[in-house]
Amino acid sequence: MVQVSIFLHILIIACGVMLAAFAWPYRRKPEATWLIILSAAMVMTSYFCLGVYTSDAKEDMVFFSRLRYFGFAWMSVSALMFVSGAFGGWDRLRRGPLLYVALIIPIITSVISLNPYWQHLMQEEFEIVMIDGHQLLKFTTGAWFPIHMTYALVMNLLIGVYSLWRLRDLTPLQRPQILLIMSSGLLGMAVDMYCVITNSPMRWAMVSGGTYLLGLFSVLYSVLKYGLLNISPIAKDIIFQQSPDPVLILNDRELLQDYNESAQRVFHLSPADCDRPWSTLKSRLFLDDPGNKEWELRRHHPDEPPRFFSVGIQSLG
Repeated sequence: MVQVSIFLHILIIACGVMLAAFAWPYRRKPEATWLIILSAAMVMTSYFCLGVYTSDAKEDMVFFSRLRYFGFAWMSVSALMFVSGAFGGWDRLRRGPLLYVALIIPIITSVISLNPYWQHLMQEEFEIVMIDGHQLLKFTTGAWFPIHMTYALVMNLLIGVYSLWRLRDLTPLQRPQILLIMSSGLLGMAVDMYCVITNSPMRWAMVSGGTYLLGLFSVLYSVLKYGLLNISPIAKDIIFQQSPDPVLILNDRELLQDYNESAQRVFHLSPADCDRPWSTLKSRLFLDDPGNKEWELRRHHPDEPPRFFSVGIQSLG
């Protein structure tokens, strides 16, 4: 069992690094940023789990065991933000007050995991146990641990609720992707909850953490097989960014999803403009359409000369 868990955590590190590398060129997209955070959280957690396996001294095992929760803190919330951003909907959750509220518990958990003087809030009463011939760490949970676990459970359940809610509006190509990501994430969470509730030896062997490999595999498969988030076709993005004409990309609800460097420079766009409706952006960027084919750009300074654009809208559906 321990050997299997070690192998799973090694695979998580390899797949997490690969996924973050695919997402890095697109880090300006909020969903790609959350995917990088999710990958980094899984990689860090698995690395610290391997630290527990390879340590001989009890103090070192306690140190690595505590740091695991720095990664665990960000897994569920980043997964929810990534999935909802990748497949659309629940826009208010990813920005504004709701986002700040969602980040409170991960931030507190991270601070607790990094501060050895607050370790008793997560773990206490440590002892060494033998499982499959390996020395591993057993402990009792502190006062903050139930809050952390409840939060993670709620976030994972929200992923399931969101996926079922969004399923009807997705394309036939997207439905298998979101179902695969949802089912793998819920399965990993179910194994984790089983280990915590029953105090199974699987918990101290940290097998439950290794089951999150299923979720990582499902995202990686969607990226490589179906081009989820358009992360794979890097050549297309290079052409898009190097185009001298400003280009804006809208989704089926006419919300801004991306823009190239020319549009950023000409229209003074920022990441905060993503997910804003085209009707709002149009009134902010251009003067009223005079009825001809050219639209006059709003000037940010009275000394700027007037500039005119021929606006064309092309459907990619």
